[in-house]
Amino acid sequence: ASLARQMCLRGDVVLRRSPPSSAALPLSGPASGLRPPMRLLIQTACYLVGDGITATIRKLEAYILSTYPDAVICILTTRSGDATMLDRYLDLVEDDKRESARSRRTVIFTASLKMPVAAETGYELGLGLSAKELSAVSFFDPTVIHITVPDFLSLDLLSYAVKAKTPLVATFHSDYIAYQDFYQAPWMKSILLLYMRHVYSFAPLLLAPTPFALDSMRRYGLDRVTEIGEWGRGVDTKLFTPEARSREWRRAMGFGDDDVVVVFYSRVVAEKSPTVYASVLRRLSHLPRVRGLVIGSGPLLP
Repeated sequence: ASLARQMCLRGDVVLRRSPPSSAALPLSGPASGLRPPMRLLIQTACYLVGDGITATIRKLEAYILSTYPDAVICILTTRSGDATMLDRYLDLVEDDKRESARSRRTVIFTASLKMPVAAETGYELGLGLSAKELSAVSFFDPTVIHITVPDFLSLDLLSYAVKAKTPLVATFHSDYIAYQDFYQAPWMKSILLLYMRHVYSFAPLLLAPTPFALDSMRRYGLDRVTEIGEWGRGVDTKLFTPEARSREWRRAMGFGDDDVVVVFYSRVVAEKSPTVYASVLRRLSHLPRVRGLVIGSGPLLP
């Protein structure tokens, strides 16, 4: 109920309600004279599903909102997932900046279709922009558009970017073509390849998070339809530090002080190749102090 009170429904567009402060209005069109200088629109299929793509987007969002006080962000996504995830990762923003950050983030939920395969994941695909949703995007008037998923919604957003002459970048997060082997749909691979080449041909720049993903993009010939590059990753050395090591926690989990713990941190689904992890542990089984730890959930857990 409290979540519903924070949301404002306008037809098939759902906008998060902002505090009555004109300086923090996330949707401020050209006519209002209140346009913030940095207006980032991020398209992602499942903003309310906890996975790697969402974590990346949420951390990017938190960084921008906490670093640039004049920036506003509009998230274009589907309704799939858990509504309690709406404000996840805003705790990365400093306490005194959190309310301002929340007021400068807008979410537009679009029509979607449940995935015909791997339904247990809860993922849905965006179907496109309705007239009201397109009007909301136009009113937001983004200065930059970031596309993270090549669904049908991305096609409408690419079309908008071309017509509005808005700078756009796409990022490659999931190898949907390789996933078809795990979904028992290898016949879909050639269709998806043609579709992805078509979608990304309209993106001026396509970035991959890792060298491995970059190699996949080259293998699929995406470098022949657009410019590709690597969107590098780093490690938060304040969070991941030997100083955070806890012998008590390790002992509570059943590990000895000298055990070498090999972690699998992921959704436990076929496309994340947990069989590779299991194979590695089998090859290391002759070593007495090597232990395994799976952090995650999914249908393949015993």
